[in-house]
Amino acid sequence: MIPHVGDERPDGIAVECDQDGRILRIIRDGLGIAAGVVPGQPFTALMHPEATAKTHAFLDAARTQHAAFDWEIAVSVAGRPTIVHFSCGTARDGTVVVVGSTSGATAPRDSHLYDELSRLNNELGTAHRELAKRTAELERLNEQKNEFLGIAAHDLRSPLGVIATYSDWLLDDAEGMLSADHREIMECIRSSSTFMLRLITDLLDISKIEAGKLTLDLQETDLIRLVKRNVTLNGHIARRKGIALVFDHGGRPVVATIDPVKIEQVLTNLITNAIKFSPPDTTVTVRLSEQDEAAVIAVQDEGPGIPAHEHAKLFQPFQQTSVRSTAGEEGSGLGLAIVRKIVEGHRGRIRLDSEVGKGSTFSVSLPLGLTP
Repeated sequence: MIPHVGDERPDGIAVECDQDGRILRIIRDGLGIAAGVVPGQPFTALMHPEATAKTHAFLDAARTQHAAFDWEIAVSVAGRPTIVHFSCGTARDGTVVVVGSTSGATAPRDSHLYDELSRLNNELGTAHRELAKRTAELERLNEQKNEFLGIAAHDLRSPLGVIATYSDWLLDDAEGMLSADHREIMECIRSSSTFMLRLITDLLDISKIEAGKLTLDLQETDLIRLVKRNVTLNGHIARRKGIALVFDHGGRPVVATIDPVKIEQVLTNLITNAIKFSPPDTTVTVRLSEQDEAAVIAVQDEGPGIPAHEHAKLFQPFQQTSVRSTAGEEGSGLGLAIVRKIVEGHRGRIRLDSEVGKGSTFSVSLPLGLTP
């Protein structure tokens, strides 16, 4: 903090301001121009009216360069415009200390203030260089992390896919040859391998997204056909839990330019999540409509709902809510983060409406006029 200097300099002024140029306090007023000025007023209140534009430029220089030296700006002293040499520096807490002298910024009796401003500016320069160095290092490490995740996930996905496929085959085609104990073991192998395969796929997706490599293959797509197919594919998961999965589209065609594979990924995530958190003998409803030049896909469940204070973290990577799945299904904590990125990549929006005890609705809005 700049020390209080006293009134030994009759032709100088020192003022402390915030980053927006509002006066916090008058450190010294040897020019007699601060009478009646109160904290909160703009620094320009001290200047001659014709010097307002130059004063704003001076303050802008202080904000962008963290210091400014020997600016000649006119102030009103006894009603007459008087040239004052102003210098300033930004302190660590963000406040700006402005020093002015009619004898020049480097007058001997103001040298201690000038030195203090120079010291603050040097410290800020050093801090900025160190911050830039650390930021570059963090970016390099983040790129290495994403590359490692991508390689590891890619190498693991193939053998896990084989395990999941073969376990499905054994459960479906070798029904009569498996004892109850063996079937239970195979169910465990299938559910674990399927979960791990989904986790690996999510890790691959999130690593690409964080590396800025999300690419969209935009195509004009019949959304009714796409959503209907996805609902059919996910229907068997719902039936296993005794849940009805229905599709409501109103009969009107809805065509949008999207990446159909990525939007199917969004749908699969939202629908399987709805099934995961719904109890038996309930309904999951998928609705498709056209509203305000956008296609809106809503997935509504009759589950326990999500507490309001947990809504914000749902779309963050590796975040879980206090709500538990109804059959012990596991999740990676990445699905909704990926969904949000895909939707935003389409220049769309995703919204959650949920109330504890009344279920949840995830709504995806995709602009119809998106061009490749």
